[in-house]
Amino acid sequence: MLLLASVTSPMQAAVNAKSEEDTLYVQISQERLDVYPPQFVESVHETSDSVTIKTIDGEVHTYLLDLIQSVSTTSPDDLPRITSFKFNNKYNDQVFTDSEGEIIGDSLIRATVGGIGKRLTPSFQLSDTLAAAFVNGIRQRSKVSRLRFEEPVTYVVSRPGWQVICGDESKIEWQPYGRSYRVDVNWLTDSAEMTPTIYIDIEDGKIVSSKTTYLNAVIRIDGAGVYPDMEETPVQIKGRGNSSWHEPKEYHYVWDDEEYYYVYNPKNPYRLKFAEKVKPFGMTKGKSWVLQANSQSGSMMANAIGMKAANLMGAVAANHVIPVELYMNDEYRGSYIFNEKIGFSNNSIDLDDETNAFLIELDSYKEKGQYKTKTYNFPTNIKEPDFNDTTTVTPLKRQDILDDFEAFLKDVNRKNDISEWVDVDYLAAFLSVNELVCNYEIMHPKSTYLYKENLYGDSKYIFGPVWDLDWAFGYQTNKEYCTVVATDNFYRSPRHTFSESNDGTNTHYFWRNLRYFCSESLDRACFRLWTKFIKQGGSDELIEFCDDYFRFAEPSFIHDAWWWYNDDDYATFVENAKQWLTQRVKHIYSKLTPYDDILEEFADTGEWTAFPARKETDALDGIISGRTPTTHFTVYDLRGVQLKRNATFRDWRDGLTTGVYIVNGHKVFVP
Repeated sequence: MLLLASVTSPMQAAVNAKSEEDTLYVQISQERLDVYPPQFVESVHETSDSVTIKTIDGEVHTYLLDLIQSVSTTSPDDLPRITSFKFNNKYNDQVFTDSEGEIIGDSLIRATVGGIGKRLTPSFQLSDTLAAAFVNGIRQRSKVSRLRFEEPVTYVVSRPGWQVICGDESKIEWQPYGRSYRVDVNWLTDSAEMTPTIYIDIEDGKIVSSKTTYLNAVIRIDGAGVYPDMEETPVQIKGRGNSSWHEPKEYHYVWDDEEYYYVYNPKNPYRLKFAEKVKPFGMTKGKSWVLQANSQSGSMMANAIGMKAANLMGAVAANHVIPVELYMNDEYRGSYIFNEKIGFSNNSIDLDDETNAFLIELDSYKEKGQYKTKTYNFPTNIKEPDFNDTTTVTPLKRQDILDDFEAFLKDVNRKNDISEWVDVDYLAAFLSVNELVCNYEIMHPKSTYLYKENLYGDSKYIFGPVWDLDWAFGYQTNKEYCTVVATDNFYRSPRHTFSESNDGTNTHYFWRNLRYFCSESLDRACFRLWTKFIKQGGSDELIEFCDDYFRFAEPSFIHDAWWWYNDDDYATFVENAKQWLTQRVKHIYSKLTPYDDILEEFADTGEWTAFPARKETDALDGIISGRTPTTHFTVYDLRGVQLKRNATFRDWRDGLTTGVYIVNGHKVFVP
């Protein structure tokens, strides 16, 4: 009788005294420590070779005396610790200033964060290599795991095999045992009384009336206590946009024999250019920036939500959005979005070497030097290098770029494998974002970008950045956002008429061929991206962002409505958007080709399990790309009748009418 020689033994003390100090620590080995708070212990029984602890839920836990190293009511003094905790803007797309957490004692971490959206990915370090951090039993990985910090979050720093009984009378369970830290985040957006404001004073009080001629000006930024301010800085400004641009008009009238002149200055978008690279709002340094007007009725949240989706899905060079109030020459201009200008620069498409790089825009608005492709009749503009600028010096030849692009389009039209032509990871993200928000602009096409880093090397086409989403979310159908078409099939929708090529092929056939018939690796990448987006909380974060963005931007929406006499109801927009996006995510995922090996990758949620500890799986990140072995599909209808056997990803849908089918054991909706 080693342990229960008297009623004052540690185990008996745990039963008799129900205070935290009498918690029982059973050390089995260096790798295993079982912790029993007294309120969960019903009885302790010792025999000549074992000790049995019965917990209040009736579970019995037996330990061989020969294997017990120690029993104590004192916690180990070498509990692992968090030694640093930080929210780094590199891992948080809407946070532009790093926030260092202040570790107070052994149980509290405080941090102040300026940013929209309350899910964050912290960077942290622990006191030893064996330690691991958990939240609600889920393993947390520095620079990877993402949580919502709207309320305090408790981290437990534990070691493998250290576990504690916890819970309540209805359910008790084992959880990791260790040192606990409560992380409190002070959100600057919660205390902000206004939206950030940009003041631009143009030389001689001129108004912006041209998309080609820059005017000299001075800019000042008030970050509203959330973002860094900018002192008065020289800048140049001009108009931008296609359908969103409207020429200012001068009106002349006579009243009581007096002549009056009035210039109507519409709510236009603008481009800003600085002489040197700057970091407005703390964003990545750059010379060129954009002020999006969002003048279309109800559109002031469309681009913000779409760009957030692009960030969450890993689209290339996804833009960030800052809602701002704009004043020009002391006159209020409305609520705008401030973000990066698309192009080769370190605040947009950041390349190591731009010498042989080129950027293409597909857009039906005619520009100087526009080229119509022979395949699909795409209106093609080479945006970089700028061959329209006679001062541009480049080793690239315009015709070489066009020939290369034509060759790519021909392979798509022939339904050849395009995995050697394009980066399927980024293509999957580009297509998924546009499909999610129903951005039919790419079908016309408009505002569609792709680039190559090296025309004469072995680089691939990269689709993106995603841009211009104010005609998405169903707007093209009924001029309202998030009210219809949540279940539209993006590639087969009968709702819209698209431009036709010379050979009678509709433009949307290009996207359909590209998505479904040109690469199984792309099909797999899309399924993996959507599985990750859903399983790892991306879709939830996008829904939350609708509320978070609206709360911060609402004062500017109200001011804009007063100035421009619009009655847009953005509170209703937000509720519609959350429901629409939820339905859209579910619909898209239901019709993807299922791949069992990808589902298995995401079956491990990272949840801690009781001893013996299972092997932890590294966090899943990135997208599978490159050539993949062919997967074959067997298709049944809901009556169990086999319709296809050993079909490929290209043809398993062929001939199937709209409905639900069983594909390799999974229910899949075919639109």
